[in-house]
Amino acid sequence: MKLHVLRVASKIVFISLLVLFGSRPLSSQSISTVNQSQTNSHSSEAVPTISYCELMQNPDKYVGQMVRVSATWDAGFEWSYLYHRDCIAHRNEAHVDFVEEENSCPQTKKNLKKINRKYVNSKGDVVVVGKLRASGSYGHMGALSREFVITCLESYKAISPNIP
Repeated sequence: MKLHVLRVASKIVFISLLVLFGSRPLSSQSISTVNQSQTNSHSSEAVPTISYCELMQNPDKYVGQMVRVSATWDAGFEWSYLYHRDCIAHRNEAHVDFVEEENSCPQTKKNLKKINRKYVNSKGDVVVVGKLRASGSYGHMGALSREFVITCLESYKAISPNIP
């Protein structure tokens, strides 16, 4: 449990630092190199695109597989989860986690800068590549039974917090 809390805290610190200092040049020591196989793993040929609702309705079919989905990401002080408005009546939230920075695609950093940190929470429509985990308790106080580990945040478009 302590390890999970530390991991979540380190992700929050990473995203906060990225938002605050993302526009400053990095030192040559802190630049991560993404090798060709990691870059190619996000190409449209290599990663299947499925609907988020399909992913949530058939989690056993996709657990541990790299997939691309369109969803809404809702993030705040004690929550960070994906869902989709087409299947909102079902319990379809998945906690959001990210791979380590050196394993993420270049678009992730660029798109994280788009998040409006003026408010405590933010909401955006996203296209993400990653893997589903569905055995365990994830998120704040283990409230969610699924987690989507993002390797590539391909796009982020801020939306109103009032949109479901």
